[in-house]
Amino acid sequence: MSGEDTELDRTVTEKLADPLMHIVKNAVDRGIEPEIERIAKGRSAAGSVHLSASHSGGNIVISVVDDGKELDGDKLRKKAIEKGMITESTQLSPNEIYNLIFHPGFSTAEKVTDISGRSVGMDVGRNNIESMRGQVRIDSELGKGTTFTIELPLTLAIIKDIEVVVGTERFIIPTLSILEFMKVSPEMLSSTVGKLENFLFREYFLPLCRISELYNIEPIAKEITDGIVVVVESGREQVSFY
Repeated sequence: MSGEDTELDRTVTEKLADPLMHIVKNAVDRGIEPEIERIAKGRSAAGSVHLSASHSGGNIVISVVDDGKELDGDKLRKKAIEKGMITESTQLSPNEIYNLIFHPGFSTAEKVTDISGRSVGMDVGRNNIESMRGQVRIDSELGKGTTFTIELPLTLAIIKDIEVVVGTERFIIPTLSILEFMKVSPEMLSSTVGKLENFLFREYFLPLCRISELYNIEPIAKEITDGIVVVVESGREQVSFY
């Protein structure tokens, strides 16, 4: 495990307990192959399941990574066709195929055990995660195993924040989302067709959003060069605010 010091609200922890338990159990039961199979594939005899938690781009990110058997997309697709969930002509991306395991009762397990089938409890687990405005993503690669990634908004976590003022209004920004506060010079600004503004940040232009216009607030600083721009990150996207 890693990231054990990542703090979460107790309510979130309680709702995450079941989904995480199901994911970890299935990683061990259906992901990690028997020792003889692992050795035959040139892997270590002992498999591993890594549970991690961290703050990233405005989210709490929890991952369960196993180095076992990858998800069989062809097998999942055939099972879905058998159950009438999709047709032969249905086109699905790899991620959409992996997400089939979240459907209630969906399982490709050939041998029944107390925890068999990577879909055991998965539908309930995803419902719990989505009820907290989160999402779960599956990545599976041949020869490397499977990764379940749970992302939850930081508003559900115990975090520190910074208060900023625009005109007479006050806003709260999570510190973990903030990349930098910057004083602006004219050469750092540009505009595109449609008068969309951009801000030069570390050799890249980011979209610039004026909070005063977004919320119809009368700004104290009339010129952007008289104020401060804050660059924030959410997921893999960055944007600047003034």
